[in-house]
Amino acid sequence: MITQLNRIEIPSEIKDNLLCDILTKLLEFDPNKRITAAEALQHPYFTSPEANADISKEQQDLASLAEEPKIKQRK
Repeated sequence: MITQLNRIEIPSEIKDNLLCDILTKLLEFDPNKRITAAEALQHPYFTSPEANADISKEQQDLASLAEEPKIKQRK
């Protein structure tokens, strides 16, 4: 919920500190202080070993395929 002080108050049900941190940064009222999408993707919420451990084998395989160079198709 956004308070009158233009800052976000994270619900007490959310216990993940990294999630709270990224939400606060993404929902920053001042656009000059708000993190960019690129910065958000580099946040530990997405890049930490714990985040990567939650990714299934199938998701890892798909991500690997997306990183492989594209095969040129014959004309």
